[in-house]
Amino acid sequence: MVTCIFCNSSADIVKAGFRYNGSGKKQRYKCNNCKKRFVPNDGFWKMKHKPEIVVEACSCYKRGMSFKEVSNHFREYDKADICQATVYNWVKKYSKALKKFVSKQTPKIIKIHRKLLPASKDAGLTEFSFDSGFLGCQKCSSSY
Repeated sequence: MVTCIFCNSSADIVKAGFRYNGSGKKQRYKCNNCKKRFVPNDGFWKMKHKPEIVVEACSCYKRGMSFKEVSNHFREYDKADICQATVYNWVKKYSKALKKFVSKQTPKIIKIHRKLLPASKDAGLTEFSFDSGFLGCQKCSSSY
């Protein structure tokens, strides 16, 4: 349910077209209670760049790239012209939300099977995949 960001009313809200900018097309609403138009906050409030760019920049930083390297990466591949301070602000803003999201994710093992390594090795390799779509491997002893 959409609520007005000005008067917090949710009773008399109607769709009022779209708003377009660099971050894409978003549904706009009109509150018939206070007669104002608004776009609800979707987590990327007043962002100039598309959410995909913001998320990819944060991901690059979390994978070990510096702020300057992330900025240069986006300039090099013509994705966006962002400065390193912008990347820093995005990481600072969204890292808390990402930590909360990741901490709620509990992977479930859906299949387990064993593969033996070459005879020279005295260890096995257990593969397991999660319902979240990631694949993980863990070394284990051969006494399995």
